Amino acid sequence: RTYFEYTEKVKVYFTKAEMNEIKDFGSPGIKLMGFKPRESLRWEYNVKPALFARPDDSQVKGSTTAFLALLEEMISLKKIGIAQVIYRKCSVPKFAALFPVKESDEDHWEDKTGFYMIFLPYSDDYRALDIDAQPIAEESEIPGLVSSTRKLVRSLKTTD
Repeated sequence: RTYFEYTEKVKVYFTKAEMNEIKDFGSPGIKLMGFKPRESLRWEYNVKPALFARPDDSQVKGSTTAFLALLEEMISLKKIGIAQVIYRKCSVPKFAALFPVKESDEDHWEDKTGFYMIFLPYSDDYRALDIDAQPIAEESEIPGLVSSTRKLVRSLKTTD
């Protein structure tokens, strides 16, 4: 039998069914908890590689319509979603920021339309970083930087 020591003299015993119920955080999936301003998501919150979520009408009919409506509204309001993510039954829930991205013709740096799922740290994961600010390229410089980078990469390629 499993127990929890409440005080030195009191032990609270649990049956196997009760332990399974305690460990069950819900069915696997993504549950939208709320919204926050886009500026509240800081880059140092990224504790593991982000995932990319897209709709799948083959699993749930009409999910693409609802997904795109949510994405469009979040982009227009400059919001991110905060979601609870459960991978499989009995796994610990993780919280993630859902960052909306829409494909555009003029911006080649964005992926397809969907949400980046950026996993948020727990309080013991967070730490202060002392990193100096890096220079950011101006929008007018980007086309020149892209062509210069292409030339550099082509010159480094081997002809084996």
